[in-house]
Amino acid sequence: LGILSGPNAVKGSTDAFKLAVDQINAEGGIDGRTVEYKEFDTDITPQGAARATSLALRYRPVALVGYGVSSGLKASVLSIKGAGIPVLHNTLGSLTSAKNLKYDRAFRMGPTTTQYAEAANNYLIDTLGAKSILMLHTEDAAPSEGAEKVIENAKGKGIKTVERAVPPSVTDLTEP
Repeated sequence: LGILSGPNAVKGSTDAFKLAVDQINAEGGIDGRTVEYKEFDTDITPQGAARATSLALRYRPVALVGYGVSSGLKASVLSIKGAGIPVLHNTLGSLTSAKNLKYDRAFRMGPTTTQYAEAANNYLIDTLGAKSILMLHTEDAAPSEGAEKVIENAKGKGIKTVERAVPPSVTDLTEP
């Protein structure tokens, strides 16, 4: 499940996953069973993710993989819980931790916003020696959470910070 069409889609984003499935199947599958792979387009909205999840669950999968946007996974989690299957996701924010989803079969496949914020601060402050930081981010959950962590860490080190939050649909960043 992922953003497979529209302006937020990343061409080739599922290629590595498809290659892994092909390699697993070429070696006899898992316990002698071939792995079946189907794609579902969540678009970038919670409604799109819920719709894609509903379609995917009709195939009775053993797991769901994907979800790039926290709000999409959050909108889909009740259906996923109802199916009782694991979900491996790519979302960043604490909103979609297993604890906050109240679902112990939710697994994050990559870094969190907190980890990205720590890496950004290490680079900006410790490596580059930044004396001030302008944090420009969209008002979505994960970008806001990450910005908050960067600012909190920077202020803790005496770094001057300025923040500008803009709607996800912004087309003019002249002022910030």
